[in-house]
Amino acid sequence: MRKIIYQLALMTIVFQTQAQSITKSLDQYMTQVRGGSYDPIPSKILKTKEVATLLTELNRYQQDTVPKIRAKAYAIVKSVGQQSNQASIRLQAVGLLTKGLQDKDSGIIDAVMEGLSGFAVQDFAAQDKETIGQYIDSTAIHLDTALKLAGWLQLSAYKSVIGQIIQSDASFTDKWAARLALCRMGDQQSTAYLLTKLSRAPMDDDFVYDFVPGLVYTRNPEIFEYLEGIIQSDKANCMSADPDSNKKILCGYRVMEYIAPVIIDFPLPVDEFGELMVADYEQSLQEVRAWLDQHDIYEIRKEGF
Repeated sequence: MRKIIYQLALMTIVFQTQAQSITKSLDQYMTQVRGGSYDPIPSKILKTKEVATLLTELNRYQQDTVPKIRAKAYAIVKSVGQQSNQASIRLQAVGLLTKGLQDKDSGIIDAVMEGLSGFAVQDFAAQDKETIGQYIDSTAIHLDTALKLAGWLQLSAYKSVIGQIIQSDASFTDKWAARLALCRMGDQQSTAYLLTKLSRAPMDDDFVYDFVPGLVYTRNPEIFEYLEGIIQSDKANCMSADPDSNKKILCGYRVMEYIAPVIIDFPLPVDEFGELMVADYEQSLQEVRAWLDQHDIYEIRKEGF
């Protein structure tokens, strides 16, 4: 019995020592940042096993008066949260990140939203979803991203609020994001609106880079059917990635890159970052075209942002 008590006491001391160590490391690093250091976040902080303690300690730095301190705190929360496999840690990290929506610095708000998009839907508690929903307002900073977060998280309780954005004097970017978000939630009216607008849109580089990522975000089968049409088209309306070439190329190459990570059993391999792993793009496009011809119905990954 004494041996068990001794072992428990020893474990408690070890845990306390480790917790004190990560707190000290964090404080030392933040002091350096406050002094003007641009050193990257130390691996001993990002790789610590005391993640729960680290996240708790970061909460006070998120309330600091210096923006770069708050920004660094949110960056650490994002990094350790996304790399964790523990549901409780990911939930805690998302909870801390959503607090950043109340920050006064637009850069921090933007970074926080980008960070949130890298988690999974199940990492968001009901309160986190409500915080995001309540953030939606025509005057909100980076409203377009907030709207897409709402659509991804299926915040159906805020459909009417999102609809009000469409009817407001918000920018085209925000109104388009509202349509995309509603489409992601299965709203047929918004889907029909998007398809009507797309049928009249000129196909070129600007369209592909500015609009296709948002269309892929919808995960909507009807929208993907439209994207298939671009892949199957033989119209060369896009510029080559080669800066020394003025030759126009098929826009389907770019669209193929965008849809590859979100279609299950797609015929081309992608790496961990969703980038295509192919050497011959011409041959790859033909493979994708043939695969689409043979698969009238395919499964779209719904879980990712």
